[in-house]
Amino acid sequence: MNAVSNYNFAGFWIRFAAAFIDGIVMFALFIPVVLTVFSFGGTAENTDLALNGLFLIGAVLYHTYFVSSAYQGTPGKIWLDLKVVNYDGQRVSEGVALGRALAHWLSSIILFIGYIMIGFTDRKQGLHDYLARTYVVQKIPKTPIGDDSGFNQTFDPSKNPAEQLRDLKELLDGGIITASEFEEEKRKILR
Repeated sequence: MNAVSNYNFAGFWIRFAAAFIDGIVMFALFIPVVLTVFSFGGTAENTDLALNGLFLIGAVLYHTYFVSSAYQGTPGKIWLDLKVVNYDGQRVSEGVALGRALAHWLSSIILFIGYIMIGFTDRKQGLHDYLARTYVVQKIPKTPIGDDSGFNQTFDPSKNPAEQLRDLKELLDGGIITASEFEEEKRKILR
């Protein structure tokens, strides 16, 4: 068992929300670039080409910097308490972060299947995560709650079983726990 097993893997929808936030941040950062490029004039074709190239380079640098930094994630991930770690649960290097950022392109060009995979893999990995050997996890590790018998669980034992199952289902639907973790916790609740 490695350090990553102490964390909940971030599911599709929370990562989608983080990407949406990052899109807003990158758009805000890119406005001065757009204004600068348009101030030089030129043909629409040249302007579009320049803006697309600058945006792609900017997106790669943005992801590489933030993922390899002490933040371990882009502003969207930071805001949602997520971080990117390697298979040992450690911060990724600049090279790995760069490779992961470039692999986002591959996840996109195959009809976004590389991103859709996140919703269907046990450790919530997209194609870019597999290629870079990374996970996206919640910053706060799992904290099992123990009762007097030493029985460990990740749900609130003060609630009745119906409430516990509802809470557990929300964790599964939110991508916070895997289907196998859901079934294991469900068995504990129904004992």
